[in-house]
Amino acid sequence: MPFNSVDPVSDSKTIIDPNDKNASPHGWHESSASFTNTQGNNARVFTIVQGNKRYFAEGGKKLQFLSGFQKDKSPPDNRDASITNLFYVINMMHDLSYEYGFTPASGNFQYLNYGQPGKEKDGVIARSQVSSSFNDAHFATTPDGEPGEMSLYLFDKTHPLRDSAMENDITIHEYQHGVTNRLTGGAANADCLEEDISSGLDEGWSDAMAIFISRNTSHTRNDDVTMGNYVFDGANMRTMPYSTNLERNNLKCIFLYPPHSLDSSLNNRKESHEIGEIWVF
Repeated sequence: MPFNSVDPVSDSKTIIDPNDKNASPHGWHESSASFTNTQGNNARVFTIVQGNKRYFAEGGKKLQFLSGFQKDKSPPDNRDASITNLFYVINMMHDLSYEYGFTPASGNFQYLNYGQPGKEKDGVIARSQVSSSFNDAHFATTPDGEPGEMSLYLFDKTHPLRDSAMENDITIHEYQHGVTNRLTGGAANADCLEEDISSGLDEGWSDAMAIFISRNTSHTRNDDVTMGNYVFDGANMRTMPYSTNLERNNLKCIFLYPPHSLDSSLNNRKESHEIGEIWVF
């Protein structure tokens, strides 16, 4: 599915040689070994099958991952498509953030740094179709040298269930947590955004990155943006759309010192995602 797409039903296609030659000079499958499945230097992506076994999508010697998404099938029937898409989006995020300064020296997620400074052996470990609970996605940011861990859950808003690994804005949002946490506090301090306001910033920055990537030349400032359209079956996972129209999104933030009682949206929001909505626009 194209990197800037959020809908696997209407916008699914095969991507050829997507890696950035500067950010991933040996491709996405070369690391300490040469893999033919969804493992490589920047990410190792799988789902758990019977017996707690890791199942990776296989591309063969030609690295052709051609399992198409079937919209009427349940998530297990789309297992290879899910893993492949998650591997693709994580690697695209690695390469994009590398070009904007999130390099090994800054603490990015790579198993090998190919001679660049920074700690190694910390490519992202990601699981798709997690079913231990529902309606969630998560990124555990670790200090440089320890793998970041991403989990993409199934959503039970529809039947059959929908897979958050097939909605790119969710994966982009989660990966951006890793970028944001390591860059804000430094590569060795990955837990610097855990208080109310800072955790809201963390969530807002992740939404903003997903929005930036999903935009194209046909969009204007009059186009509203929502999150989670696929897994929520057309609904918005946020409390209101992101919009430049104050009638459609009236969130606002007012800071004064010393604190005064003003009509700020922060007065009534405590949950990090709801706080994050204030910072996006």
